[in-house]
Amino acid sequence: RLYRLYQYVFDRMHSRSRPLKLYYHHSDNEVILGWITSTFELYVVYGPETPKSVIISHSNQLLRWIKKNDDNLFILNSPVF
Repeated sequence: RLYRLYQYVFDRMHSRSRPLKLYYHHSDNEVILGWITSTFELYVVYGPETPKSVIISHSNQLLRWIKKNDDNLFILNSPVF
């Protein structure tokens, strides 16, 4: 179910006719936020009762943590052999 939700949000955001930079989907079961910039794509899922302010705050905290630890999380400068 989660993978299908991700596919749905991804398809909506990457639509050729109307691409979106920000997508918020609220249902009885979950809240999904998709956010695309020139440097990242972020998809987060929360419980249905989670306020938008909490989702935005946590997403920004997550992005700050990723940026702080990106050297340990991603291969940014790989050597060429």
